[in-house]
Amino acid sequence: MAQDGLRAVTSVVVTVSEFEAIARDYGNLLLSTARLLVDDESTAEDVVQSSLELAWRNLASLRDRSAMKAWLVKIVMNQALSVRRREVRSAIYLRNTARTIDADVASSIAAEVTSTMERLLDLRAAIRLLPIEQRAVIVLHYYLDMSIPEIAAMMEISPNTIKKRLGAALRRLRELLGKDPFPEDEHGANRVPSRTFRGAD
Repeated sequence: MAQDGLRAVTSVVVTVSEFEAIARDYGNLLLSTARLLVDDESTAEDVVQSSLELAWRNLASLRDRSAMKAWLVKIVMNQALSVRRREVRSAIYLRNTARTIDADVASSIAAEVTSTMERLLDLRAAIRLLPIEQRAVIVLHYYLDMSIPEIAAMMEISPNTIKKRLGAALRRLRELLGKDPFPEDEHGANRVPSRTFRGAD
């Protein structure tokens, strides 16, 4: 993280030490969010680190200090989306390249993929099989308790688009899990497994 003194947030001045305290306060939340958006721990940590560095450089764009949490989550989400899109482009390249590989190697890879897909999926693994745009709305809505209008404002798209992505994601999760991924409790609230959000195995 840059060590160049301080940054201004409207009329508030944030020093390096103050921002480091902010990073500590929100670190677990940001890492848990990143874990659900990308596929491995190392990448999640990289996403959070790059997000905090980006946040430090752009603190002047934050208009409301009370919006710090949502602002940091948005940066993490955007960084994770960028990572996933790069991975998709790489996967397409590898798929096209793989057309020339030896048939025995291709058969071995296919068997390994089949074995992986046949394993019993838990919720976190199922979420990771969703397209990144659907994965993002699941994380924001069910794990960060953001409303559809709040998600729409954060992602700068219409609430109707968010509803469609959320509906498609839930249908896919039900197909993968064979059950409702977020059943309601006795009070009508959706229950989210806490271990899934913490990233515990």
